[in-house]
Amino acid sequence: MSHLAPSLRYLCTLAPATSVVLPSLVYWRIQRGLTQEQLAELIAMRRATIWRIENGRPCFTRTAHLLARFLGVQVADLMGQPPGANGQL
Repeated sequence: MSHLAPSLRYLCTLAPATSVVLPSLVYWRIQRGLTQEQLAELIAMRRATIWRIENGRPCFTRTAHLLARFLGVQVADLMGQPPGANGQL
């Protein structure tokens, strides 16, 4: 790594971005009365990105925090199973 420019050496030492899956995103979005388009517009994201996350694709943790903040829940709420899943209410 010593052959890299100082700015690139710095980037190589940063921790990799972590990602999470949000199985409850669709539940909380619907609970708030929002469409995918409306949520995407609120957080300046494409609707296709919301669709991908809702369909099990991972997202960056910073995206998860942004979604949680706009939905008024904790990231842990988005990461867990939605209420009513597995017979729970």
